[in-house]
Amino acid sequence: MTSAPVASLQACRAAGGRWVGGHDVSGHCFLLIHSALFLAEEAVAPLLAVLSDRRHASPALTTARRAALAATLALVGVWVFMLYATARYFHGIHELLSGTVLGVSYWAALYQSGVLGPA
Repeated sequence: MTSAPVASLQACRAAGGRWVGGHDVSGHCFLLIHSALFLAEEAVAPLLAVLSDRRHASPALTTARRAALAATLALVGVWVFMLYATARYFHGIHELLSGTVLGVSYWAALYQSGVLGPA
């Protein structure tokens, strides 16, 4: 076995080696958390309207809007499951934590700082 340098984790594993050192922020974790928080933030106002509509009949929320809200929440649910699978099978704890911190930080920087907000 030679000790020629390789440029990537995939090349190292393909050569039968073991990658040592380095840190890879979990991009999956970052994107799934940021996307779920983004959509959840956008769904809060319509969700509250649907919940208050149960007490006060309002024609403002059509069946199509309710279906869109349900689809949005279902998509967030799928993303949460994908996040679980990513955490369970693909990354170490440090990679997951760094991806989580960056995903939440990016969302917070945009939404909680007032740069963006629900439409």
